Amino acid sequence: MTAYRYLTAAAQNGSFRRAAEALGIRQSTISRSVRAMEDRLGVSLFHRGTAGIRLTNAGRRFLDEVLPAIEQLALAAVSAAAAGRAAVGSLRIGTFPGAFGGLFGQIMRSFAAQYPDVLITIEDEQCDGDLGRLQRRRLDIGFMASPTPVPGCEVVELWREPLFVALPPEHVLAARDLIDWKALRQEAFLVTKRDPGPAIRNHIVTRTHGTASVPDVALCSVSPGTLLHLVSLGQGITLVPASWTDVQTAGILCRPLADSTEALPVRAVWSARNDNPALRRFLSVAHMLAGQHRRGTSDWSGRLPIAASGPRPTHQ
Repeated sequence: MTAYRYLTAAAQNGSFRRAAEALGIRQSTISRSVRAMEDRLGVSLFHRGTAGIRLTNAGRRFLDEVLPAIEQLALAAVSAAAAGRAAVGSLRIGTFPGAFGGLFGQIMRSFAAQYPDVLITIEDEQCDGDLGRLQRRRLDIGFMASPTPVPGCEVVELWREPLFVALPPEHVLAARDLIDWKALRQEAFLVTKRDPGPAIRNHIVTRTHGTASVPDVALCSVSPGTLLHLVSLGQGITLVPASWTDVQTAGILCRPLADSTEALPVRAVWSARNDNPALRRFLSVAHMLAGQHRRGTSDWSGRLPIAASGPRPTHQ
């Protein structure tokens, strides 16, 4: 490749000396390279004279043939470097529905701003099967509240989302600014079977374990949106992550739990064998915004901050 660059520079400048100056190298380097190429081809590529050099007919034909290939190789090198920097490419992300608020939304906006040529695909219809798709490289990374450990996958708790009680406006607890677990013991909870439903159900069971009365928790085979509609119809109440409160849902009020430390862990999951450069850059952006300190390629340490604090808006 270098010899072809020297040949092209010599032809464009009409002089080995001027070509060397343009490339910042010695004149003898170019002249020796061109002479070696002529010896391999068995023809003279340049007429040499006191006024400079000019291509022979064979040299002109040879350059016409190789120049497109040289340009294509240079373009391929630039493209490869851009892909290595994740300046181009694609990233496929799986997450639970409604997660686009909060820190996840910040990560997505920051990454899109830094790497505008990366095509981002987000799937949030059903996260239960995402771990298998991560192994098969159908997804690059998943954000989940309750992933099952999978061999070959990295799992990192990235942030925590405060939990809110979602209930209809006419509910007796709707008048409270904060709701404690004592007031929830007699309540009927609706929880979707889809992520983050299982993690929320586990949280309810854990918080009420050993109490005199335990809430009824029904697992529903519905989407999170349909679940909230059931709540608005008075079929029960539920817990929702803070990011869900950013989305207005008719007939729903969101009240924070009295204990502000109660939060839903959100974990990032990806295959350790995935070498997508865009994924590596995405993990770096997520790592930075989560306020983590990472040791090595995927071992993140440090205390995880709560993703949001203070009162959140009430939606009706």
